Amino acid sequence: MVRPSVALVLVALVTAGCGGPSSVGDAGVPLKCHELPFTVTGAPAVLDATLSSNTFSVPLTVGATQKQAVVDTGAPVTLIDPAAFPGETLPRAQGTLGRLSLGSLTATDVTVVASPVGASTADGPVPALVGGDFLCHFTTSFDYRQPRVFLGDSPLPMDLAAPVTVTAPVLGGGQGALPVGGQIVVVKLPATRIVVTGTLDGVERTFVLDSGASLNVLKPEVFTALTADGRKTLGGLAAATVMGSAELTVARAKTVTVGGASAQGVLVASINSPLFQSLGFEVGRPVDGLLGGTFLREFFVTVDYAGEQVTLRRYPTRAHVKDEFTRAGLALQPITTATPGTPHYEVAQVFPGSDAATKGLSVGTGVVSIDGVALEPLGLEAANALLLGDAGATKAVETPGGTVMVQVEDLLGS
Repeated sequence: MVRPSVALVLVALVTAGCGGPSSVGDAGVPLKCHELPFTVTGAPAVLDATLSSNTFSVPLTVGATQKQAVVDTGAPVTLIDPAAFPGETLPRAQGTLGRLSLGSLTATDVTVVASPVGASTADGPVPALVGGDFLCHFTTSFDYRQPRVFLGDSPLPMDLAAPVTVTAPVLGGGQGALPVGGQIVVVKLPATRIVVTGTLDGVERTFVLDSGASLNVLKPEVFTALTADGRKTLGGLAAATVMGSAELTVARAKTVTVGGASAQGVLVASINSPLFQSLGFEVGRPVDGLLGGTFLREFFVTVDYAGEQVTLRRYPTRAHVKDEFTRAGLALQPITTATPGTPHYEVAQVFPGSDAATKGLSVGTGVVSIDGVALEPLGLEAANALLLGDAGATKAVETPGGTVMVQVEDLLGS
């Protein structure tokens, strides 16, 4: 049985299949994504965002309907779920949408795919993805501290460290398969995969930069090599992905480095999925993992699709970073049958060997509040976030039977 996830991972990837370039010029040479037809007004744009599970969501408007869309460099196409935009005119499968707005920016006659996204954040299904086929027309920046997304030139905070710029070829393209109207249809994939070379605990690895992945995600054999030294791992965690549900095992990398930009103690996950084989086929080289939120959140990240470069600028502190596995040793889930006056959350998981386990907390125990903050009005991610903190601190977990003081600890520490 797969246990509930502590940090639900969104791996927003379209499965690549066989096929040649989706668009070519007169000489048969594949066109770069940013060279494809695209009409936009209102750029540059500054988009205030919500950061959920290390992924950015921004307001997207189609017709009279506005929803939160995940901004995802790991998705080669822009996906819009027809069920989330009832009454709006969308193409069947892949086609042209008359008008799409993101903040002050409006795109007309933009290519989208009308299909269920199939992935979730901690607080529910994702109604839309803004993918690489849209983002590649801009210099796209991600500010994990604010949080904000910039499409076009962005003003830089004054307190950032010196920039580290690395070459990042934009590769891929071909065909992919998506469920549309109960059928599997083939869609064209432009070349949008941002390929970055870095090191993982000193070993050179090839990553695809994926702002839609909550954690750094590694293919199983790379994860196994990383953890062969006996470092602690946690398994049985659930992930919701575009390719269906999957099970995760997590650990900490000692150091992840891209160019001269490094981060220590980065959370990494192993996922049993065909996505890396598909990615490797698409980009024409083996792919070892996804460079996701648990590394990227350490930096102000700028992706220059046209120049095929990624620039990382470190924040002066990590005050905005909440480590998902430095927490009280339990995870929560909502009680679907809750009634007024009863707990609306219960313990979904207790981590073996944790202080929470020694204090007798068990799966199914109702939880009323954490440190005096009532859980009833909170979403799942906000409720679980109350359990995070600095190692050595304590959390007051109020249950119907009384309050239990539980220590915050690094659940992946030695």
